[in-house]
Amino acid sequence: MTEIRLRRCTGMFGLVAALISLIPLPLYFMHEGAPRQWNILARIMVSIVGSTVLIIFLVGFRLVMRRNCPSHFVVHRHPQPVTSGLALILTKKRN
Repeated sequence: MTEIRLRRCTGMFGLVAALISLIPLPLYFMHEGAPRQWNILARIMVSIVGSTVLIIFLVGFRLVMRRNCPSHFVVHRHPQPVTSGLALILTKKRN
């Protein structure tokens, strides 16, 4: 896939994910009292589709970022000291 096509597809999926995330909003305010079963099912189905499109966008965004800044995606051989240091910092702030 070319760079331009990757960027276009990523942007398109990002916009579609944003629009799909706004679709279930009116479904929360349609009924007074308890919502009907079809309403709950519709919200769940739209959320599943929106989550799938968002995952596609995030994968594409990662590929775009990886092509532009490869130095940010270096795999560390020993992540243990980093996570241990982070856990130490978080526990010291609580005390």
